[in-house]
Amino acid sequence: AAMAANFWVSTHCLHWTLKLSPEQVDTAHGKHEGLTAAEVKRLHADLAELIQDVGVDMGLRQLVISTSIVYFKRFFLRHTFGDMNPHLLAAAALYLACKVEEFHVRLTTLVKEVRNVVGKVIAAAAPEAERDALVRRQLTPITNEAVLEAELCLLEALNFDTIVFHPYRPLQLFLMDAGLEERCLQTAWSIVNDSYRVDVGLFYPPYMIALAATHMACVYNKQNPAAWFDLLSVDMREIEAIEMALLSLFRDSGRDDRARLVG
Repeated sequence: AAMAANFWVSTHCLHWTLKLSPEQVDTAHGKHEGLTAAEVKRLHADLAELIQDVGVDMGLRQLVISTSIVYFKRFFLRHTFGDMNPHLLAAAALYLACKVEEFHVRLTTLVKEVRNVVGKVIAAAAPEAERDALVRRQLTPITNEAVLEAELCLLEALNFDTIVFHPYRPLQLFLMDAGLEERCLQTAWSIVNDSYRVDVGLFYPPYMIALAATHMACVYNKQNPAAWFDLLSVDMREIEAIEMALLSLFRDSGRDDRARLVG
């Protein structure tokens, strides 16, 4: 229980955050045959969005959705898309996260929803002549039995490290302390959600991502947090690195609602 309560002595910190660097993550992304590291990052962003869509459609708590995205990303640090159908792994990550975060779902319901969302995504992107065949090919592997098998592979890849810390709690504490909760929480919360579409959560502690989201939300809402940040003993270069990763995501995905954050 103590390990689950303290990030610095948790498996999240000791086995993952402290052992990973941006360079190591890029190297892992570069191992996918026929894909560049940049293309793999783009696919990871799209697949994180797919997991988010499934979770929202099912009424899952955001904590469950975010935990599942972390599981998904950690799995593909050690495996490639050739090793495991990413849509099947997405279903397994959601199912495992529901168990860990104690949010009950029926496997049959989850599988049906994943197949539904995956089918829509593929149908929207595929040429009409190939659409039905592509949808069938992608959906065929996603069955109840296959998800249970994929869940075991996922647990093995995670070394059974299932406790995940998130930026949401420190974010609320920071905004309350700075007196900015009412003006900036909604924007900052949304930015934290967006952070799961990039890799920053793999190698930065959650509180650093919360600080970056706080800073970006203040810029977006025309608040000046400089005096509050001056009181903190944090490396602003790391905060800026997190912000640059997020700004790159917003630019690439054409997020007009984030346009004011892009300088």
